[in-house]
Amino acid sequence: MLAGAGETHPRTRKLAMINTMTEPLHQNQEKALLLKTVLFISQVTIDNAHRPEPDGTEERTKQNPNQQPDMDRDCTSA
Repeated sequence: MLAGAGETHPRTRKLAMINTMTEPLHQNQEKALLLKTVLFISQVTIDNAHRPEPDGTEERTKQNPNQQPDMDRDCTSA
């Protein structure tokens, strides 16, 4: 079937549709990358805020209540 005066070839229509879709896709990819970067930085900040104190005793026992500092261990149990 021949294309009429107002019709375009299906391949031309497909290429035109792809061309119109690529520009917003690039903008969305840029926004997505920016969002991922912000979320990553936020997560690192949160993780660093929950790191143990330099002496390591108080904060570690809060994170893992089963773990006790060395000075509190019973040395008689083997």
